Amino acid sequence: MTKKYSIKDVAKLSKVSVATVSRVINNNGRFSEETRQRVLDAIAELNYEQNKLAVSLRKNKSNTIGILVPDITNEFYSAVVKKCEQNLFAAGFSSIVCNTERSLSREQNYLKVLSEHMVDGLIIISANDHAEESLSIRVPVVYIDRNPHLKDEFIITSDHYTGAQKATEFLIKHHYSPFIITTKTNSSATVERIKGFKDTLFNYNIIDSAQERVIQLNMTSDQYLLENKELDSFISSIKPQLTERRIGVFAINDYIAFMVTRAAIKQGLSIPDELSIIGFDDAPVSLISTPSISTVQQDTGTLAQRACRLITKQLTSTNTKLTKRIELIPVKLILRSSTPK
Repeated sequence: MTKKYSIKDVAKLSKVSVATVSRVINNNGRFSEETRQRVLDAIAELNYEQNKLAVSLRKNKSNTIGILVPDITNEFYSAVVKKCEQNLFAAGFSSIVCNTERSLSREQNYLKVLSEHMVDGLIIISANDHAEESLSIRVPVVYIDRNPHLKDEFIITSDHYTGAQKATEFLIKHHYSPFIITTKTNSSATVERIKGFKDTLFNYNIIDSAQERVIQLNMTSDQYLLENKELDSFISSIKPQLTERRIGVFAINDYIAFMVTRAAIKQGLSIPDELSIIGFDDAPVSLISTPSISTVQQDTGTLAQRACRLITKQLTSTNTKLTKRIELIPVKLILRSSTPK
């Protein structure tokens, strides 16, 4: 095995003190060009590498950012994480990605691990909005698609409310009676989408049964390939109504939209003539579905770029005091075959 050399070995070979080697490595303090060259030659000869953990302990800085993600298999989350990692790497930071599986306890355990690794900052994506009550790690934090409901925080989020408004309004204007189908997940993004749906009903005077138009399935989106009796029952219940009115479904995300599409076709409904469907996120499943699914597209590139810029600014800015804020990233309605042209 190759021997690991220490800073003492470098000092001995270059015939200077350990303190001088440290000054040369960190390029601070006073030393001659001749001393600098001797130290660099010794480092090259010994193939000396600094112990990064020791450097972190000494400088109280690791140039590492922790990223908490609720479900790395979800295409939206994985796209955001990948683009965050790319932006951070370009800015000189490494990343540690932690998949929390939407579990509060798992998230808290990962926060302890990240604290032990002395991360300089955190990017926390979606899921448990109340987890910050026990946030023990004291570093700069930026939230993506998540509102921890603290007094002050940096939040970068898609405009979920407006996206839901656009989808619901499209269904109403094209003479579909609108419903929203959601899951048991209750993130801030979900709450905003439901609110946007309900407020749009109110704006169009559809207020007699707004709550009855919210169908909550007892499942999470990662179970979208399974059969769902609640969804089958909903499809069965609207079939008799199709002789008098067309039905529109705004699904809380594209996975649920895919489930609705599959269940509707199974029961013989015509899409979009009898049933029109709009999802959210613009996940790949919306494109490979037959028919392809209309959706509200989130800008993952801008979400990641703004979040990374904000976290690195907090870590590198010495004079500028940054104002805590919520920044909304615009969304776009993408129309495909599950809605009328």
